[in-house]
Amino acid sequence: AGLSVLTSKEEGYSLVVLESLSHGCPVVSFDVKYGPSEMIGDGESGYLVPFADEEAFVSRIVEILSDPARHKRMCDIARQSISRFTGDVVVEGWNRLLREVTTDQD
Repeated sequence: AGLSVLTSKEEGYSLVVLESLSHGCPVVSFDVKYGPSEMIGDGESGYLVPFADEEAFVSRIVEILSDPARHKRMCDIARQSISRFTGDVVVEGWNRLLREVTTDQD
């Protein structure tokens, strides 16, 4: 795939976005709560578009697909960006959170 799109009105932490990025596939998504902005680097590994702005959404898709150099750069960045979500990084984040919570309880 050359591009992934997420058109959800509401979205949790979308696995499809992480899967797309891990395969070097830029993502265009509406900027909805709880997820896309945490994973997509706007203008780097894809684009975040204000919700329901269909014209801007289509424009970003065309922008990526009509510029091979931009597309390649975004694909490379998408592939690299996934390193923030490896198992080791996520486990360490949970451990840090649990240490903070248990320390606050003492």
